[in-house]
Amino acid sequence: MFTKISSSLKRVLCFLPVCLMIFSCTHSVHMYAAGDIEKPISVTSMKQVSSDSEQFTVLGFIFDTNYVDEAVEKLRSQCEKGNIHFISSRYSTSHGFLSWKNKLHLEGYCIE
Repeated sequence: MFTKISSSLKRVLCFLPVCLMIFSCTHSVHMYAAGDIEKPISVTSMKQVSSDSEQFTVLGFIFDTNYVDEAVEKLRSQCEKGNIHFISSRYSTSHGFLSWKNKLHLEGYCIE
């Protein structure tokens, strides 16, 4: 079958899988956690709050190590007068070419 194909086309067909592997990306969720599912007895005001944070890594070199603290602080700043309940967290990774991003998404309800 390959005897009738030109040599330049053979090179392209051999190089195509390499290009697809280099420029492809994957995503994976590592952990999902949810907490306190009981509804509080007295609720005067309840609103949904969420925050996102990420850490960028190239070739295993980590540049930002406090991305979890940043996400928690962003969530707390949206609920200064109350308490945050029903907290859920999602930790995931998005892979790129020789790099990846660790992502954290926090979500909860601010109850005053």
